[in-house]
Amino acid sequence: LRGEIVVDAEHAILHPATGARHVLSVNAAPIRDLDGRIVGALATCLNVTARHAAERERRAAAERLARIADSGIVGILYWTPEGRITDANDRFLAMIGRTRAELAAGAIDWRAITPPEWAAVDQEIAAALATRGVAPPREKEYLRPDGTRVRLLLAGATLDAAGTTGVTVAVDVTERAQAERRAAGLQQLTAALNAARTADAVADAILEAG
Repeated sequence: LRGEIVVDAEHAILHPATGARHVLSVNAAPIRDLDGRIVGALATCLNVTARHAAERERRAAAERLARIADSGIVGILYWTPEGRITDANDRFLAMIGRTRAELAAGAIDWRAITPPEWAAVDQEIAAALATRGVAPPREKEYLRPDGTRVRLLLAGATLDAAGTTGVTVAVDVTERAQAERRAAGLQQLTAALNAARTADAVADAILEAG
């Protein structure tokens, strides 16, 4: 020390026995006598190796998510509990029929584009996020500006302990849902046709018996 105060200076050291690398956060200040001469120093060292590892993992996870977002394989959106979508990739914007200009203007509200009948699903997702910080995959629909709907499979997580912001991954399952509805409709039509045929057969049998 030459009289300066050191605050949160990080230094890497190797453990003498294991060779493991540790990162220390050092705070230090000089001790002076009555004449102002430096006669010693007071220093504290805090092992922040775990924090560094966690930060590296968060950066790596963020980079992986950014690559997925850029790939356009799935939709990615960042949101607030109040409803604002703060950021999204092009894939998600295309899913809901919105533009990047609308996003930049803060004009996309996920609550406003959610049909009323899906409010219960939103409540279930919010409860999961509040208690566990993550929400398992759930399906719901969003309204597009042209009045059509997109059905998405969503999985999300909060990004801070307070839950003030979060990220959601979205997969478009509209075609699958439409195919399921078509299949269900076909089954209903087939059942109705069979019932009608049965009724006709019963009526014919009654007439023949009479």
